Formats: sequence, C-alpha cells, structure tokens
Amino acid sequence: MTDTIELPPNLSSAIIKIAFGLVMLLLAWAMASNDNLSWAAPLPFLAIGLPYLAGGVRVVVQRPPRLRADKRGVWFGGGRVVPWTAIDVVFAGTVNATYGGMLQAKTQSISFAFHRKSTLFWLPPTSWFATILSTGNFDVSPGSGNYQVIAARLEAMRAAACGHEDGAVVGSAPVPPARIVKK
Repeated sequence: MTDTIELPPNLSSAIIKIAFGLVMLLLAWAMASNDNLSWAAPLPFLAIGLPYLAGGVRVVVQRPPRLRADKRGVWFGGGRVVPWTAIDVVFAGTVNATYGGMLQAKTQSISFAFHRKSTLFWLPPTSWFATILSTGNFDVSPGSGNYQVIAARLEAMRAAACGHEDGAVVGSAPVPPARIVKK
C-alpha cells in the first residue's frame, strides 16, 4: 500500500465557486449602492462571497489536491490536517435520488464520519456548507477512479494509524489461551 493518497483538484467546482462568489459580491455592491438600505445590509453577502471567490481562485491558481492522506491524517485541500484519531470511519457513500419521479441521479462519494462535529471546523470554510447534504459528516467527490477502492484504502490507512489493524487494538491484553474442559 502506498504511503500517500491524493485526489487531483476539481477545476469545474472551483469555477462554480468563483461564479457564486462574484454573484454574492455583485449583490453586496448593489445593496451598498442603494441609499434606502443600511450600511450593514451587504455584509452577509460579503462574508459569504469573499471566501468562495478567494477559495476558487486559489484552486485555479495553485491547483492543490482535493484530498491528501498520509500517516499523519487527511488534508482536505485547505484548513488543518485532520488526524486519523479524529476520524471515526471512512466509507464509500452512494445516494440514489429521484426528483419528481422523472429525473434520477446517483451520487458517489468518499464519506468521512468524525468523532466530534466540531472537527468540521478544521475543514476549509468553503466546505462547511457542503457538509449539510453529505452522506457522512463530510463527503469528497472522487472524480475519476473507483471510489470504493479509494475509500477502502483510506479506511485501511485509518485503521493502521489508529492501531486497529486486523481487529487487534494496540495495548490490549493478550488473548487468553483456550482450555479444554471435560465433563
């Protein structure tokens, strides 16, 4: 097994984030130019639009991986490295959705379940809104490749780092020898 797993950046997602950030900034500018509104009215639009715009531009310019996993933990393209001990389980998430009985969609993702919800704040701020509709606490789109294999490899890395490899917990007492009891 390799020591590092990386998923390449998703440029289409970055372009959508840039467009969303620009729309929010345009709404803030339109509200600021309106004399009938308070000066505080555009602030929520600025607070949402600026991180999305900055995050999207950063991905297009620097092209960081969406996910990088190594022996320390998982880095989700920004924010802090989430240590393996903070991750409860990694699994392949699939959602079958039907819209109005006509349109069907199937989403495939690599899902992460954390021990505590506060771990979500270690992720990049532009990812916080995506956690609302995720299968686990946080989902990563695999892009190309088999998402089930990637999720299994990540779960194996987590189990090895946490000491739960092969079902044996590090530091646990040895299994007592079996005895044959005759009646």
